[in-house]
Amino acid sequence: VDGDNNLASAAVDDLNEMEGVLLPENVNVVTLTDLSGDHTTSAGWTDTRLGEISPDPNGYSRNGDAATIVSDLTSVGEKNMGNPATLTDFINWSTTNHAADKYALVIWDHGGGLSGIAWDDTDSHDNLTISEIKAGIDNSITFSSSNSLDLIGFDACLMQTYELGLEMAAIADVMVASQETEPGDGWDYQAFLGSLANNPYASAETLGGYIVESYDSWYDSSSETLSSVDLTKYQAIDDAIAIFNLAAENASGSDWLLIDDAVESAWSSAAKSYGWAGEEYDLGQLFEYMSANLSNSPLKTAASDVTSAIKAAVIDNSSRQDLSGIQAGLLSDNTSIWSGPGLIGKSGSAWGEFQRLYGISDRSLRSATTENLSPDYS
Repeated sequence: VDGDNNLASAAVDDLNEMEGVLLPENVNVVTLTDLSGDHTTSAGWTDTRLGEISPDPNGYSRNGDAATIVSDLTSVGEKNMGNPATLTDFINWSTTNHAADKYALVIWDHGGGLSGIAWDDTDSHDNLTISEIKAGIDNSITFSSSNSLDLIGFDACLMQTYELGLEMAAIADVMVASQETEPGDGWDYQAFLGSLANNPYASAETLGGYIVESYDSWYDSSSETLSSVDLTKYQAIDDAIAIFNLAAENASGSDWLLIDDAVESAWSSAAKSYGWAGEEYDLGQLFEYMSANLSNSPLKTAASDVTSAIKAAVIDNSSRQDLSGIQAGLLSDNTSIWSGPGLIGKSGSAWGEFQRLYGISDRSLRSATTENLSPDYS
């Protein structure tokens, strides 16, 4: 829980939500929480603390005695939450001192999509990049490609990206994250941990459902999104995109204009743009538009297969905007946002190849007047 920034009070509130649940003996919640010296909270401390969450006898409420943290969290000094070694050390401590049959790891803070997560203001605004998230988990004594996490969660804005999912697929089975921005309070910990307390042998898929469904009920808003995806099915998505790419190599100019229309019609968060490099779009909507409107039979069939693969990978989805549950960046070839040590990167996936083909495609038949009239063109 990286509260070493302007989300410090929300971090404390979520710890109190966790304390509002009486968990059975075979379920443990442990936390590494960093708070801020610049933002006062009811916790009364500003360093980094580690320990097991204990139930608050007063239960949880937003006011009153329950606002006090009762868990015995030990000071470990000031940790840089943007350093992957901090994540590795937390995983190692947790799995050594609180061994379990199933593990869920949640990273909590501001999120920036392909830019990463967990900005630590005390430590020069350092944050975890996608490469560092992967390294932090992979370098642990417990989790790797041969022994994957049951669930990885990102309680942060804009983290349900296909690119992050491709990286996490090597080390985790289920991922829960939001396509859109999240309110500062994030997930409803009291509700989904309460569901887990009632069903302590829940699978990762079931726990992901508890998180998504409680989030949907908590905010009950058309602007909120949260989805749980099956990372074991991401290779099938990429394989389907690879077949689409083969067909796209012979696509005509008019086909590419329709693909361009699909991009323009797909949802994109107004809260996040990578400037000149591009932006992220709803991946399901993108290929669903193509499967519905392309006349080129091989392309149409291939787009439909991608749509089916995406639907098969999404387990639970809270969206009042009819989003698919997965988004992806459509970026310029010379951007380094989605790259780094150990990453599949733009050159190592079918989605990366689609971006290359899109970038070199001939869409010049579309007039400048049409482009200027297109609402999303700028």
